[in-house]
Amino acid sequence: MEKQLHLIALDFVALYREVSRHSLLTPEGLDMDAFQAVFDRMHMEYLHYAGSSPTQPFHVEVVENVLQLAAAYLSLPTDVSPSSRAFGLYLVFFLYASQPCIETTPVRVHVPLATMQSYLDDITDGVEGAESQTAAAAQLGRRVTDGERRILLALHKARAWHIMPFVNFSVHLQTLLKVHDAEGVPLGRSVAQTQQQQQQVVDAVGADTALSKELEAYEAMKRRLGLNDALGRN
Repeated sequence: MEKQLHLIALDFVALYREVSRHSLLTPEGLDMDAFQAVFDRMHMEYLHYAGSSPTQPFHVEVVENVLQLAAAYLSLPTDVSPSSRAFGLYLVFFLYASQPCIETTPVRVHVPLATMQSYLDDITDGVEGAESQTAAAAQLGRRVTDGERRILLALHKARAWHIMPFVNFSVHLQTLLKVHDAEGVPLGRSVAQTQQQQQQVVDAVGADTALSKELEAYEAMKRRLGLNDALGRN
């Protein structure tokens, strides 16, 4: 399964890179039509058929892996990876809608109760108004856009969610973080990428506390998942 997840993650990273290049992962840029245009152009729906034969066009377990790997983006903390949650939600929506016609029922998306509750809390708490205008304009973070609200409702009405007390996403998260880092598209700020920027800030006006906390949280999360060992880092 890990090899299959790795191959799927490579395509997810390519999509993430492309939508980022088009500035879609911002509060102003996130748009369903624009995201779908990139999704369709890259033929992401073909992932449902990975590893299948001409006589059996798809395997249910492959569809499950595709959807669950996409859903893993939702579990990344927004203070560590501000764009991952929205990207994951849009990705889940289009992958769910484009999955093969299965005789029984469509493959549902397993999501932890805490993850869904956090998303709903950010809607009801009105985080958008609580954040500074500069921060809100720069990144999504805990801000929930109108498009995300519509997608959450649409997936709920379609009975796409299978909300569970706990979902073991450790392998999926390890895969996403590892492949994103290896492809040069980290989901959070890595020390290697920001070391020079941090030194410049220290020399000029002192350490940026918020950035330091973000880096620390990202590295701590990777340590908990054992990702540093997987990447051969100290």
